Amino acid sequence: MILVRCPEERLKRLRRENSFIILEEIQQHIVDRTKARWALLTFGGVVAVATSGLLDIMSCAPAGIFAMSASGCLRLKDAYRSLQPDVLLLIVGTIALGTAMEKTTASRLYAKAFLSLFHGAGPEWVLLGVALLTSLISQILSNNASAVLIFPIAVSTALSMGVHPKCFIVGVCFGASASYATPIAYQTNLMVYGPGGYRFRDYVKLGIPLNLMVILLSSWWIPWVWPFHIP
Repeated sequence: MILVRCPEERLKRLRRENSFIILEEIQQHIVDRTKARWALLTFGGVVAVATSGLLDIMSCAPAGIFAMSASGCLRLKDAYRSLQPDVLLLIVGTIALGTAMEKTTASRLYAKAFLSLFHGAGPEWVLLGVALLTSLISQILSNNASAVLIFPIAVSTALSMGVHPKCFIVGVCFGASASYATPIAYQTNLMVYGPGGYRFRDYVKLGIPLNLMVILLSSWWIPWVWPFHIP
């Protein structure tokens, strides 16, 4: 154990080396800002490339991690240490559940049974039911899979009622986007689930009111923009 007095810049350099272990106060929050600009640039590049559509986010994210590691912003052992097995198991389990529901057509069976509850109701109530059903399924499956699943049911329901299907299609889009009630409903929900220290019921308590707000407002406004009966 060596007691050394040195400039702060030298201390920051020693922290990045593996030859020494710096003993400091536990409550002190150590932040290395020397690579902050490169980390910000890399993060912005990943978001920009994924948003522009040049590459898929599944390709951009590993490339960003590699750039962070190669530039010294992130050490691989720290990245491995930050992985949380419970979140990974949750992702794997939900993917398997969603695939099973699609393969066995259980989702389509539940969808038709749910919409049968609105048989004989006006188009406003059926639109509300379509958006609500899509949102419910999005809490388990991905929003894309939910939209693909409900889309043909919504169109056939609209045509059988003699109304324009566009309003029902938009209702499916809004319902699929209302995925706030569970951490498995959308990728960004899972991204903050572990680091934020959230629990499953935290999403339920805040997500259900948000889902209901989106569904109710969209069901009320959609017929104003896309009327049921186009002259």
